[in-house]
Amino acid sequence: MCYQIKYSQLYSFIILISLALLGCGDDDDDDDGIDISGISFEGSTIEVKEGFSINLDEQINISGTDGDLAEISFLSADETIVSVSGNTLTAESVGTTTVTATEANTDLSATVTVNVIANVIAVTGVSLDNTTLDLKVGATSQLTATVTPEDATVKTLTWSVSLPAGRTKAETAAEDIATVSDAGLVTAISAGEVVVMVKTIDGEFTASTTITVTNIAVTGVTLDLTSLSVNIGETGQLIATITPADATNKNVGWSLTHIDGDPETYAIVDATTGVVTGVSECNACGLALVATTADGALTAMADVHVVKVLVTSVTLDPSSPFTLDVDETRQMEATILPANASDQTITWTIEEFDNGMCRTKAASPDKATVDENGIVTGEIPNDGCTGLRVVATSLDGPSANTEFTVNPILVTSVSIRDSDGLEIPGKILNIDGCSDLNFSLFTSALPSDATNNSFSWSVSVMSGGTFVSVNPSSGSVSITKNIIGVARITATANDGSGVSDYVDIDSGGCAG
Repeated sequence: MCYQIKYSQLYSFIILISLALLGCGDDDDDDDGIDISGISFEGSTIEVKEGFSINLDEQINISGTDGDLAEISFLSADETIVSVSGNTLTAESVGTTTVTATEANTDLSATVTVNVIANVIAVTGVSLDNTTLDLKVGATSQLTATVTPEDATVKTLTWSVSLPAGRTKAETAAEDIATVSDAGLVTAISAGEVVVMVKTIDGEFTASTTITVTNIAVTGVTLDLTSLSVNIGETGQLIATITPADATNKNVGWSLTHIDGDPETYAIVDATTGVVTGVSECNACGLALVATTADGALTAMADVHVVKVLVTSVTLDPSSPFTLDVDETRQMEATILPANASDQTITWTIEEFDNGMCRTKAASPDKATVDENGIVTGEIPNDGCTGLRVVATSLDGPSANTEFTVNPILVTSVSIRDSDGLEIPGKILNIDGCSDLNFSLFTSALPSDATNNSFSWSVSVMSGGTFVSVNPSSGSVSITKNIIGVARITATANDGSGVSDYVDIDSGGCAG
């Protein structure tokens, strides 16, 4: 195949190739000849407010005729303080760091210190959502404060409560009427008027709200029961309910009324607590309990019945029979059932009764006594014909008793005396035995007030024949003559004490 190229086309091609070659040669000459002799920042430090950005190109000075051909890049030493994107520096947080600028063609560089400072926006004012506020005692309300400008740096507030102008704490403390929290929550305490103020820390700008606190009035009072039954000596109580439940003054006073005008004869009431104490029996006798509200003097009433609890039984301790010596005492303890019986009074007495041991019972003085406290004292020993009992009797009727015995006074010593009342020397009585004899022996016993001072007499032959006889009850002695021997006559106390005495009679039997 044969190609033909026109001259004009060839000429154009040659020109284009030449121009391309010339262009390449020019570029090499330009790179080698850029005139940049130095770069620097306009100052040694740059100050930027937190959150703001600046153009770093505006902070750089380039020396040389080809400064417009410079290729500058920027690098932050601490991206948490300042960040760099292209030629834009952004202040991220308060602090100090450095930024370095580098020229790409010459490797020239410069460094600048960057100080990031706080971006403080000053407060210009504060306001509250309410200038006046009405609250009931016990209620709360949240006040909302608005600080301007909205983006102010320091928006811290303080809250306080005070009395209105012209009022002093000597009258009532503001905090006794209402309080305000650090968050602006108002709590109504008691009736009155206060001013709640909010103040800014920055600039001390203030705003206030006047708070008026009013009581919640009582509208009614009721009692939990329509009647109250209380035992004598015991207590009872009713519960008063105030309406509304959130009334400010829920205090109630208590009193008793009676159709005869003297309620305290039957019961008494604590005016503050309403506790009723029964005094005397009053069942459906016109006694009533009244509750009166301190706010409004509203009343509620209930019947009161004072009931007597009767004694059903009495027991004694000791309950088993016991004994007393003369002048000895014993404390008796009486127990009443039920324990809450209204009348706990006990009457103490001593009773004598025929024990069936004797056909007849002679009158005798009191063998024992008992006092109002139940202390029994033995006075005279029992005579063997009568028994004794201590009796505890309640005023309502039931009683209890315990039997007892006053022990006899025993003989402690005795001596046999002759008919003249004289002691027999050596307890030996010598006779000649020449004639029959009759005589009496006697006893002298101690103590002198022994209950039973009688003796039994007996005779025993010691040696020889039987020549003596003795009357066992009287002590009369008979001697038979002409019998030699020794006999012993013994007197033994009849009270069971075992006390005795003897005398020996020696008869010569008329032997001499």
